[in-house]
Amino acid sequence: MGTKNILKVRDGVQDTGMTPATDGPLPIAVTLSPAAIALNRFGLGACPDEAVPRDPKAWLRHQLDAYEPHPQAVAALPSTATIAVDYAELRRQANTANDAAVKQATQVTMRRANRLQYRAAVNARIANALVTDISS
Repeated sequence: MGTKNILKVRDGVQDTGMTPATDGPLPIAVTLSPAAIALNRFGLGACPDEAVPRDPKAWLRHQLDAYEPHPQAVAALPSTATIAVDYAELRRQANTANDAAVKQATQVTMRRANRLQYRAAVNARIANALVTDISS
């Protein structure tokens, strides 16, 4: 049927018996320094002019502390709940309309509102990106 890979556990880590010199590279977490892991934790990496932090864990914690989940540009947008209530009301109007023209006009209004809300959200993210200090 095939051979089974038998894993040994050593120091709480699964060991396949492979060694880097004979069987391939070490896993990435083993080869990266703590500073490299901290600088790349969120997939953004370090800025070209950014020095390697002396204390990678403190540097990463600072990044988390400085994070603003609702920056000014995004906070100015209507909430998801408000958008959902407005959308549900337009859907109700479209579904209960007896006249085909009214139903079609309501659907056009829904599409326009969705497009405008999407554009506003994209513009808010761009505006936030333009004023975000990348060095913090």
